[in-house]
Amino acid sequence: MRSNIIKIFVLFQISSIVYGQLLVPENFAQLNTLHVLFKWEQIPDATEYNIQISNSNSFNNNSIVRDTNIFIPLYIEKDFIEWDDTFFWRVKPIYENNEGEWIGQRRFFVLENKVDVDLTFINPDSTQSGLTIFGDDGQLLTGVYDETGRCIWHDGDLDVMMNYVNEYGQIFGFSGNNWPNRTGIEFNYFNDIIWRGPNGVFIDGHEFKQIPNNNYMGFVEEFRQGPIPIGEWTSLYQALGYEADGVTNEFPWLGNKLVEWDRETKEVVWSWDPFDHFSFDEYDIYGGTWYYSTDVHDWMHSNAFYFDQNQNSIYMSHRHLSRITKIAYPSGEIEWIMGLPCPYMNNCENHICTNLEFSFQHHISVAENGNLLFFDNGNMSDIINDIDSPVSRALELKVNENNECEIVWEYFLPEDLFGPFHGSVQRLENDNYLINSAGMYGTGDHGGTILEVTNSKNIVSVSVPELNPNMFPWGANVYSYRAYRIPSLYPNAFSVLMNDYKTIENENLIDSENNQISFTIFNESGYNQPFKINFQDLDNLLFEDIDTIININSLSNHTLTVNSLNNNISSTNINVNIYPVHHSYDYYENELHVNITNILNGDLNLDEIINILDIIVLINNILNSTYIQNGDMNNDGIINILDIVLLVNIILDS
Repeated sequence: MRSNIIKIFVLFQISSIVYGQLLVPENFAQLNTLHVLFKWEQIPDATEYNIQISNSNSFNNNSIVRDTNIFIPLYIEKDFIEWDDTFFWRVKPIYENNEGEWIGQRRFFVLENKVDVDLTFINPDSTQSGLTIFGDDGQLLTGVYDETGRCIWHDGDLDVMMNYVNEYGQIFGFSGNNWPNRTGIEFNYFNDIIWRGPNGVFIDGHEFKQIPNNNYMGFVEEFRQGPIPIGEWTSLYQALGYEADGVTNEFPWLGNKLVEWDRETKEVVWSWDPFDHFSFDEYDIYGGTWYYSTDVHDWMHSNAFYFDQNQNSIYMSHRHLSRITKIAYPSGEIEWIMGLPCPYMNNCENHICTNLEFSFQHHISVAENGNLLFFDNGNMSDIINDIDSPVSRALELKVNENNECEIVWEYFLPEDLFGPFHGSVQRLENDNYLINSAGMYGTGDHGGTILEVTNSKNIVSVSVPELNPNMFPWGANVYSYRAYRIPSLYPNAFSVLMNDYKTIENENLIDSENNQISFTIFNESGYNQPFKINFQDLDNLLFEDIDTIININSLSNHTLTVNSLNNNISSTNINVNIYPVHHSYDYYENELHVNITNILNGDLNLDEIINILDIIVLINNILNSTYIQNGDMNNDGIINILDIVLLVNIILDS
C-alpha cells in the first residue's frame, strides 16, 4: 500500500521569512536591550538548531557567550548580553544524522545603558516574579529592570514615557520625538510607533490606550471662558486687571475632553466634554490650583481613565477636582461622582463616598475582582486631617450597589514617600501590590520609588531608579510616573513550524503520510495571546479555507491540521498568514505550492487497484465533460479516448 505524499514548495513571497536567512536582529542593528530576540527561517529536515552568540566574529571558544540547541527557529537570550558592546550570532540546522552548515553570520551593537536601579529586598521570598517597567517624565524615558535590579531594556533614542501596559503587552505613552510634542502613542520594544493620533491633534500624555473595541482613547484639551471665583487668590487676579468677581466670564478654563478615535481612519467616533456635565461652580478651593498659572486655569487636570468592559462604563480621574467620575458608555451619562466632602471642594453636594477624603489622585483602574484601584497623592491630607505633613496612600475600593464605598485595602506610605504628583498602584497575581510614588525612599527628596507591598502591608522590596551618570552627568533623579510588573519583553515572540517539512529530490516540501497539512504555532511570550490565522487554498481545489482566531497561552503551542477535501486533485496553491491579534506588526506569511505526488495514476476509484472499474469511472467523466487529473494518463490537460487506451494497456500489462 502506497501512501499519499503532500509536497509543499515554499515560495516566501513578501514574507516575514526569507529562505536560508537569519532574520532578527538585522545585521548591524543597534539594540537597546539585554534580552535579545533572535529569529531565523525554518530549515527543511532540521530537527533542531544550534545558535551561537559571540563577542568575536571568529567564534573561538573564549569569545562564545552562548552555545545552545533549540527546536524552533526562535530564541531569547537573557543572561549574557551586556550594555555598550558588540556581538555576533549564527545558526546551523541539526539533522537526524548530521549537522548542516552555518546560516550566515550577523553583527549587532548594544547601546549604553540609560538607567540604574537600586533594588533592595526585604523579603525576597514574598515577591511577585517578573520584570518591572516604569516611565519617567523628568528626562522622558522608559526603562525595564529584572528581578535583580539590572536594567534590561530602555527606550533608546525614542525618548518616550510609558503610561500603560495592558494584558496583551501593548505599551502606551507619549514621546518627545513626534509632533505635537508629548502626544499619546502606542509603541513596542523595537522602538516602533504603532499608532499615533491624527496630525495636528495633541493627545494628553497622562493616559492614552486602546479600548476593547480596538479603537483608541485619550484626553484632548478643551477651553472655555469662565469667571475667576472669589477666594484667597482674588486680589492677585485683580492686580492683573481682571474683575475677578466670580461672575464675569473673562478667564480661560482648561478642561479635558475624553475622545475615541477610529483605529483605521483616525476619525473621532465618540467624545465626552466635561463642560457639558460640570459647571463653573465646581472648582478646587484649598489645593492651590488657582495659583498654578495666571494665564489659564488648569481646572481638571484629568490624568487617568479606565474602560470597564464588564460594566460598559468609564472611570475618569480629575486630579485638580480631587474627583473620580463614572460614566456610562456610550451615552456619557454620569453614574456617580466620587470626591471630597464640603467645604474642601466648592459644590460637592453630589459626591459619593466623601468619607474617603482622597485628594489629587492618580492612576484609576479596575482589578480583576472588580474593585477600584488608585493612588491617593494626598496633597490636601494635612489640611483635611489636621496633620503636620501630607501623606500618600494606595487604595482598593468596592463600590456597592447603593453607591457606598468599602475600603478593601489601604496602605499609607511612609512620610518620606509622599508623592505630590505622579503615582500608580497595581495588584499583582500573588495579591501583593506594586506602588509607585514620586517620593524618594529614605531621603525625602522628590524622585521616584517603587515598592512591592504584601496584602498584610509588609514591604518586600524597594526600587529606586537612577539616571546613568555617564549619560546624565547632572545625576538627576528619575521622576517615575507609573510602574507595572510584567511577565516578559516581546509579547510578539512567536514562531511557526510547518510540520514534516523536508527536502526530497532537491525540493523543499512537506512529506506527509496523511492527506493533510499541519503547522504548529508557538507562543514564546509571557502573555496569553489571541492569534489570527488565515489559511487559503488560492486555487480552491484541495483545502477548505480557514479564517479564525485561536487563543494560545503563554509558553504554549497549538497545532492546526488541515485535511484534503478532494482525493482526485493532486496540486494547488496555498497562502498561510499568522500574527498575534494585538501585535500585527510581526507576522508570518507564506505562499506555498502543494503537490500530492503518489496517488496511483489511473486508480480513479482510489481502491489501490487498477482494473475495469477505473475504466468505467474514466468513461463516465469523459461523457460528463468532467476533468479528473488522476485519469489524464498522458498529462495533456484533457481526458479522452487516448487516456482510455493507455489505461487499458496498463491493465493488460499488469
